[in-house]
Amino acid sequence: MATVYETAQKEIIPAVRLYIAKTLNEQYKMKQENIAGILGVAQAAVSKYLAGKYSEKIKKTENMLSKDILNRYLPKIAEGKREYVNVCICEMCQLLNSFKCSLNSTA
Repeated sequence: MATVYETAQKEIIPAVRLYIAKTLNEQYKMKQENIAGILGVAQAAVSKYLAGKYSEKIKKTENMLSKDILNRYLPKIAEGKREYVNVCICEMCQLLNSFKCSLNSTA
């Protein structure tokens, strides 16, 4: 069974970045280079996100994200305030891991 940290690293963080990249590109009309700078990733990673080149697991995790939480911070992220990317990641990790833990405890 994957640890909380492994789940965050392999699923939650990429899913948050994916959602933010797509939203900044589609709604805020930002270029890949600018999105990469905000997310702290290479432009090639943003290109893959926007082209749909990511695992099915990341796609499923993206669908589980709280869009309310993400959309609350997106205007600040669009202004280039990178620290809000980390806030989103932290909140999603807490939310999804508590959800997963509650599911595991009922088994």
